Amino acid sequence: MKKISVVALLLCLLMALTACGGSASFADVDTDALLTLGDYKGLPYQDVSTAPTEYELQVKLQNAMAESGYGEEDKSVLREGTVQLGDTLNIDYKGMKDGVPFEGGTAQNQPLTIGSGQFIPGFEEGLLGKKVGSTVELPLTFPANYSSAELAGQDVIFEVKINFVSSRITYPELTDDIAKQIDKNVKSAAELLKNQKEALETANIETATSEKRNSLWSKAIENVKFKGDLPKKLLKKAADEYDSYYKQVATQNAHDSIEALLTASGLSMEQYEAARTVYSEGQVKSQLVSYAIAKAENFTITDEIFQEKAKEYAEKSTFTDVDKYIATVTEEVVRDQITLDFAVDFVAENATVTPAK
Repeated sequence: MKKISVVALLLCLLMALTACGGSASFADVDTDALLTLGDYKGLPYQDVSTAPTEYELQVKLQNAMAESGYGEEDKSVLREGTVQLGDTLNIDYKGMKDGVPFEGGTAQNQPLTIGSGQFIPGFEEGLLGKKVGSTVELPLTFPANYSSAELAGQDVIFEVKINFVSSRITYPELTDDIAKQIDKNVKSAAELLKNQKEALETANIETATSEKRNSLWSKAIENVKFKGDLPKKLLKKAADEYDSYYKQVATQNAHDSIEALLTASGLSMEQYEAARTVYSEGQVKSQLVSYAIAKAENFTITDEIFQEKAKEYAEKSTFTDVDKYIATVTEEVVRDQITLDFAVDFVAENATVTPAK
């Protein structure tokens, strides 16, 4: 089961979109008539360790060596021995939840390079040191923000058959001279490893913070009781944003339409429309809940807050002119994002967090 990167919040699309127009506005909606907030304060959350593992350090070091031209590749097929970091395997796998195979969790003769980060956390690491030709059982947990709601945060078991090693890259032992070649600012192998460990921990903290926010925000939305149908104009607006984004993706990949992009990707229009519906409903629910929480907590967007956040969003969107950014995405969209940020931050800051094990 390959790892799929998912960004849950509105800002990801704002980075790629210009304003889509339309009269629908979240700020004008009477959220009391559409939903009843559930628990959003004191939500439980289990922190995760951000300390780099030995496996992460090995992967980072070998990636650095590869970028500097170190490493010798042997493309001889290996059908015995044990799996090493840098091996490209041919594997069969079957994923099961509660003893039942789940959709998309089974494949045969799949290539997988150990250390690529292609599969969910723990999958590749779990194959290290295992015998080629053996079948390995991997008890894993899908990330809480995984793209499939049915699998997100769920415990599963993968049965993996290691058919053979199709290629192997071996790297030299790290010496002071090699460390200096990799990073001219260090004086020793020890210093390089220290810097890499610190960089990994910083990245892990950023990832953990993002996953915590997304997980808690999803819980807050799950606790909401929606009354009847979502506003059609808001759903249409979200769907238009989705189409606008993928039209740009199609153009960037030399396709003249979304249909052409889908064909090249091996996807059907039915799959695209289903994904668009999921996005639109999730987008609208998320934004409505954010306005409801902002109202409950008496949050007001002052001129100072607006300008500060608009500047932040502009910089993330690579705009050098804040006013041009606001004119491009519209003041309404900026206010929506500020409200969403406030609500997500509030839920995260008021959670009941259990320290990492």
